[in-house]
Amino acid sequence: MKKIVKEEERPNTAVTKKARKKKDLGQREAIASDYASFKPSLCTTYLLVDGYNVINNWTKMIKARSVAGMPSARQALLEQLRYIHHSRRWKVVVAYDEHTPGSELRIMEGDVDEVFTGERESADSYIERRAVELCKSGDILRVKVATDDRTIQVVSLASGAETMSTSSLIREIYLARRELLFQRDGTDWRTKKSFDDAQEYFVD
Repeated sequence: MKKIVKEEERPNTAVTKKARKKKDLGQREAIASDYASFKPSLCTTYLLVDGYNVINNWTKMIKARSVAGMPSARQALLEQLRYIHHSRRWKVVVAYDEHTPGSELRIMEGDVDEVFTGERESADSYIERRAVELCKSGDILRVKVATDDRTIQVVSLASGAETMSTSSLIREIYLARRELLFQRDGTDWRTKKSFDDAQEYFVD
């Protein structure tokens, strides 16, 4: 016998969607809280990110910039890069140009370091120089450079570093985020939706 559901008993789909979004936000905040104090004892991979290049080639960051300006886009990128740091245990550094007259190199240290190059050096040359230095030092097993700039890619590859495009970086961030989320829930993230199936949920 079918149960007749009165109109007032039917679930409110708008409320259900809001509850789902609230739950997802709570999960993200819990992840950030759990891993905020993590300090890697051994860094085997060093990731250099071409900040403005990535922002200008990632729809999510372009939206953040158009709504609230470049500082908001930088903060949004920083938050996404933290997933890689905490999941992969990589050292992550994102570099930005700062051409204000008289400005000097500034490094804002955190779980992800932000570098503002100052008047005398571009972010491109900083990334190229650091890639060469790190590869020569022998202290880091792998050096990765995230950019769509062809010149930086060529110089980085010549120095012995690996390169990744913005789309590859987005994929890495997505997988790192899911690993952290499902590790927290005791679930194997590899059994969940693939990046291609769920990218509209995270990327845009």
